[in-house]
Amino acid sequence: MHPIVKILRPALAPTAAADVLTAAALAGAAPTWTLAAATGASVCIYAGGMAQNDLVDRKRDQTVNPDRPLVQHPELRGPTRLLMLGLFAAGVGLGAYAGAWVAALAVVVCASAYNLVCKSFFPANVMAMASARGANVLFGFIAVTGGIPTYGWLFAGGYAIYIAAVSGASLAEDFEQQPTLKFTLFLAYLGQLVAFVALAFLAVDVTQAMWMLVPAVLLGVAVGPALRVADRGAAQKYVFRSLLAIFVVHGAVLLAAGANHGLIGVGAAGAATFLILCALPKKAP
Repeated sequence: MHPIVKILRPALAPTAAADVLTAAALAGAAPTWTLAAATGASVCIYAGGMAQNDLVDRKRDQTVNPDRPLVQHPELRGPTRLLMLGLFAAGVGLGAYAGAWVAALAVVVCASAYNLVCKSFFPANVMAMASARGANVLFGFIAVTGGIPTYGWLFAGGYAIYIAAVSGASLAEDFEQQPTLKFTLFLAYLGQLVAFVALAFLAVDVTQAMWMLVPAVLLGVAVGPALRVADRGAAQKYVFRSLLAIFVVHGAVLLAAGANHGLIGVGAAGAATFLILCALPKKAP
């Protein structure tokens, strides 16, 4: 695989698309070119943020992650910088086609604030990452409805809490003391549960709200082994599983809210991630 492709993290880009598709489904929007443009904008901004992330982290990665593309191929810094700017511009341009360029630019600003300013400072890093993904959801609502409905703020807020918890779990990767790492992962899972409770208020009734138990149980099963092993690898695995669970979270929200038609789009985004992961070369043991 070309190093540039690794930098863009293609496997997780569909999670950004799922944010917009879920917002559109909750709003009852039909598939249109506007929705397609908004979805494409979200993916472009996500990929641009990943490129920016690697550019910012290149010095740290020399010791912590020496296998990162920009460490092994320093000559790619210039092309990566140009690609980042191009992807951000494409995201805002597609956002403009969808009538929401300001909202798309806000997502770029939030992602850049995380990468350039907040990344090394807790809790600013967690809040900035949560804001970026929450803004991505709000961008989806603005693109398909021209505004943000009340339930849109609830969805964006609950989802932001979930992303904050996942971002908090990623901090555990840097802890060497096992008790601290365990405590961080445990708090992250509690944060995810809080997010699921908040998102359950989108349900049409109490029975439908039970769908939010699905991601809660799945991540509960995943956090157990992570807490037992409690090392950097276990924390990374839990964070990755939490990111993949974004599709499950969105699906549960759609089922709870009775927007079952949205499962097609979110399912397609999840299938895209699965296919990309299958196509990616496996790391040597």
